Amino acid sequence: MAMHAAPMPAPTTAAPSKGAESPTKRARLPALIRQELREAWWIYVLVPPLLTVFRAGTSGSDWGITYIVNLCATLCIGGSIQTLLVVSERRGWSLPWNLHYGLLVLLGVLVGTELTFLVLGTFATFDRGAMRWGMWAIGGSVAAAVATIGVTYDRLRAHARTVELREEQARREALQAELDALHSRMNPHFLFNSLNTVAALIEEDAEAAVDAVERLSDLLRYTLERDAASTVPLADELQCVREYLAIEGLRFGERLRVEWALDEGVEAGAWVPPLSLQPLVENAVKHGVSRSRTPVTVRLQARRVGDQIALEVRDDGPGSTPRSTGSEGTGTALRTLSERLRLLYGEAARFEAGVVEGGGYRAALSMPARLESCPTSSEVRP
Repeated sequence: MAMHAAPMPAPTTAAPSKGAESPTKRARLPALIRQELREAWWIYVLVPPLLTVFRAGTSGSDWGITYIVNLCATLCIGGSIQTLLVVSERRGWSLPWNLHYGLLVLLGVLVGTELTFLVLGTFATFDRGAMRWGMWAIGGSVAAAVATIGVTYDRLRAHARTVELREEQARREALQAELDALHSRMNPHFLFNSLNTVAALIEEDAEAAVDAVERLSDLLRYTLERDAASTVPLADELQCVREYLAIEGLRFGERLRVEWALDEGVEAGAWVPPLSLQPLVENAVKHGVSRSRTPVTVRLQARRVGDQIALEVRDDGPGSTPRSTGSEGTGTALRTLSERLRLLYGEAARFEAGVVEGGGYRAALSMPARLESCPTSSEVRP
């Protein structure tokens, strides 16, 4: 079965340098400030009346004038604090949250207080000494409310991030369980056919039968011992494919033709996920060679493209509709391979498969060359 896997996104272009602000962000800033003010409407509705009751009730001041002063101060101070919070978040200022909010709230109270004096001084003359204490009382109330919102928002965001990480971990564990299941057994059809081939060779060519059993043993050992979450040398994966093709060659004879197109030095320092190339080859053999009465060529290519390793398996077998409808076995392996690449490399990896125009099928993947030293398990017989 072959899988029409959607191509993984190509690596994204370099992000703008730190401190640079895109036109989109600049254009959205006023909208974000308006949204922030709308979400904090309750501050501007509740704070002025409460302060008016407290102030006018204790000092005997005129209720109407006191309310206007409190409303103006709340709007100026609260708006200043929220605007500073939005601007700082968009600018990416990195400070501990307590220091971040503390400085911005203090600055917002200072700016808002002076703005209140400016607005009120345009219409009337007030006792600035008495008003200043009122402004700080209003500022403290608004600051406490805004700071509470900010702290709550940070906690909610941290909680959401924790939930997201747990879900990602659960998906990884589910994928690992699926990989373990795949690694604990080879394709049963492949094993059945291989054993039948060995049984037929025992009477005709005992030496070839022994060679086939040894190759099958090496292939099974490689499959079982490799850690699915790690990477292995590309040379080991290619040797695994050679063992697999040698066994299938005993079964199909001249119907299976293999071409290798390996760039010089491509194996040096290259690491790939284990069993990343073998499922592509098995897919070509199962759906290309086995369904054809005429010889089919399976072409394997490995090359370097910058810091990426590009692997491709192409065959000129039947590229008909049944091949693209899907079945169990290799289809599950291909879907799992696509997910493994995404989890290991993110957007830096790419996987695609599909029918080739004019006949045949092509499956290709690319990923960063893993240059770090990774532990290897048993050696595969050359």
